[in-house]
Amino acid sequence: MSDSPLEQARRRGRRLGIAAYVILLSAFVVTASAEVLHQGFMEQPEDSTLSCRDGLRSLIKALSRARRATASEILGERAAVERFRHALEPEWSERAAIGRNCRKDAWARHSLVTIDALRYAEEHAVRYESVDLAPNRWRVRKIEQALWPNDSATPVPSSGQIAPEYQAF
Repeated sequence: MSDSPLEQARRRGRRLGIAAYVILLSAFVVTASAEVLHQGFMEQPEDSTLSCRDGLRSLIKALSRARRATASEILGERAAVERFRHALEPEWSERAAIGRNCRKDAWARHSLVTIDALRYAEEHAVRYESVDLAPNRWRVRKIEQALWPNDSATPVPSSGQIAPEYQAF
């Protein structure tokens, strides 16, 4: 039972196609793995100028500042989260370097994990509080404007800045 030349060519083409696919897929997997390993395990050259404990203090202060910054946000969830994240800077941009500075101190590493957990919990709280609080804050600002029309200390955003579901007042 000899195969026809056409059948042999089909098998050879199929094998070459599978081989090319495997080579391309393997090259992608190896390249992506090398990038992940390089970024995950290679030491970053830049370190924070802060000591470990000073870095922890700065992260905690930034969290407090960010939480206060969102207390009066009236434009909704996205604006509140954006304001929260913006208020974390510049301290949280050094988070990785502070972690490297604290790697030899077990108490500091544990403290850093706790501070990270608080940061994400605070951001989560800001997100969900803003959904409930932003419309009420906006309405009270409108009431303040009606009660004290000449008071420029309570600026009220234009209705174009407020999401439609918050414009019930």
